[in-house]
Amino acid sequence: MQAILFMLYLDNSYNQMKKTGFTNRKIKGNPKKQGQQLPLNPEVTAFEVLSLRAQMKAILNLLNNTSQPDEQLKIAIPNRFGYDFISLNDILYCKAEGAYTNVILSNKKLLLSRSLGQTEQMLPAQLFERAHHSLLVNIKRIASYSKADGCFIVMDNGDQLNVSRTRKEQLLTRLGVK
Repeated sequence: MQAILFMLYLDNSYNQMKKTGFTNRKIKGNPKKQGQQLPLNPEVTAFEVLSLRAQMKAILNLLNNTSQPDEQLKIAIPNRFGYDFISLNDILYCKAEGAYTNVILSNKKLLLSRSLGQTEQMLPAQLFERAHHSLLVNIKRIASYSKADGCFIVMDNGDQLNVSRTRKEQLLTRLGVK
């Protein structure tokens, strides 16, 4: 609701700036001597307001997407020819490979030309947790946790993934163990 009110505020501010003759240029000199009205904030350009509107649309899209049941949530993953729309439940984990990220699905692998940090920002935090510096796991797809041999988790597909000592407590908390 707050996001919608903020969007209406931005629309109203932009319309008010259009009425006062606000342009993309910053006003030089004394605008009152030139017969122009001074905008509400002379440091804000119309381009910046449009950028805020685009950001708010992205936030509203994200809010709409997260209000859906987990089974219906999908993410657009870019490929060479367009986008693959992947259900979030199909993602088992994401593993960093330098500046790239391997996304391991239940039936295939995808390689993203994005860092793991950028990939983490695309995914909802309520479903994914860092288990290691180079590993992001879907907590709903963890089959078991083992303390033997330095702590690791086993995913639904049988893959064993190491858990770092620094991330162990947070992961156990998210799993409801601690």
